[in-house]
Amino acid sequence: MSSIAYQPMRDFASEWDAAYASAVFSGIVALSGGYHASIEDSRVGSYSVVRVDDKAPPGTWPRNLSAAIDMSMNSTDMVKQYWRIWRVFSNPADPRRAFFNAFDCWDGSGDAVRLDFVTGGQSWADNTHKWHNHGEWRRRHVTNPTSYIAARSMLLTDEGIPAYLARIGGAPPPPPSTGNVPGTRTLRVIAAPNMMNGADVKFVQTFIGWRCGTPDGWYGNGTANGVRWYQGMRGIQVDGEVGPVTWTHLLGRAVTY
Repeated sequence: MSSIAYQPMRDFASEWDAAYASAVFSGIVALSGGYHASIEDSRVGSYSVVRVDDKAPPGTWPRNLSAAIDMSMNSTDMVKQYWRIWRVFSNPADPRRAFFNAFDCWDGSGDAVRLDFVTGGQSWADNTHKWHNHGEWRRRHVTNPTSYIAARSMLLTDEGIPAYLARIGGAPPPPPSTGNVPGTRTLRVIAAPNMMNGADVKFVQTFIGWRCGTPDGWYGNGTANGVRWYQGMRGIQVDGEVGPVTWTHLLGRAVTY
C-alpha cells in the first residue's frame, strides 16, 4: 500500500505557495491518516473515506492518491486566505464548492475553524490552523483538472462566479433574487403565523449548519439556538437574532440597514 501525491496537485501547491508572500508549502502526503493519506493507507472507517465522493469502491477513482494540501503562512495572509475561502463556502450556489471536502483555516480572531463544504457547517479546528491552512479535495476530484481551476479561482485570484464559469466555458449564473437578500433585515423568532421566512433565513441555516436544524427557510427556536452558538463562537453579543453585527460576521463585510 502507498500514498502518492498526484502531480497536478503538487503543481497547484507550488502555485499556491508563490501566490502569497509568506506562504511555505507544508506538505501533501502524511501516512498518519485523513485526506493526506490515500484510501489504501487510511484506517477502515476513517472520516476521509466514508463520504460518497470519497469511497472507492463503489467509486472508481484512484485509491493510492492523497487528497489534501497544507500551506503555512503569516497571520495577514491567513486572514486574506480565509475570506477568499469563506466567500465560496458561504454561497450554496457557488459551483466551486463541489470539488472540496473542507478547509481548516483562521479569520484572525478566536479559534481556527473547519469549513465543511459538504454539509455547509462549521466546527472548531486545531489551533495549529492559525498558522497553516489545510485544504481537502473530495477524493473523486483529485484527478479532475477542473478542480484545480476552481482552486486557483478561489484561493489565488478571488474571482467571482461569472469569471470562473467563463474560465471553464460555462454559462453565467442567473441574477440573484431580490427577495429577502441576506444582510437586509434583522432575523428573530416571531410567533406563528407571522414567523419570519425567506432566502436570508435559509442562508443563515445553511451557513451555520446542523446546529440550526433542517434548513427550511423558517426562523424558529432551533435556528435561534444555532445563531446563539455562532455568536458565542465569534465573541459577539449572544441574543439569537441576526442583526447588523451578526450579518457582518456571516457575510464578511460591513452591514448597515
